[in-house]
Amino acid sequence: MRAMTRYLAEGHDTTWSLPPETTSAAAARELVHRTLAASDVPEPMDTALVVSELVTNAVVHGGPPIRLTLRVERNGAGPVLVCEVSDTNPARPRLRDGGLDAAGGRGLLLVHRLSESWGARPAGAGKTVWARLPLPRSHRTRRRRRSRTRPGHDHD
Repeated sequence: MRAMTRYLAEGHDTTWSLPPETTSAAAARELVHRTLAASDVPEPMDTALVVSELVTNAVVHGGPPIRLTLRVERNGAGPVLVCEVSDTNPARPRLRDGGLDAAGGRGLLLVHRLSESWGARPAGAGKTVWARLPLPRSHRTRRRRRSRTRPGHDHD
């Protein structure tokens, strides 16, 4: 996977394909960090952890291709960063309490606690799991019509 610096434009998806490998969670964290920095989007503190958990779940429980999508939306409370991870397993994730002795099962519990909201929806033959993280009200993303390069593509 070649790392590309991309930027976010409000209302426009920025998407990457990730390999079904354990290293994809770390790669996704780096992609998110670079994209938000290049877009002058303040990174919500818990973004890296939420993205890491969603990608890890897709690698462990889903099937390729795995896609990570970021989008900035506005709702009544202000701007939010939407993080989505899609895979080809149609089974919807279940929120479980992994317990203190469990080796796993805490990922979605973290997503639930750290995000404004989260959920899953069918997507093609699989599903998309999403989480919304609030951004500061003062945040301004680039508007699509002002962009000189296309969102989600390389730029210098």
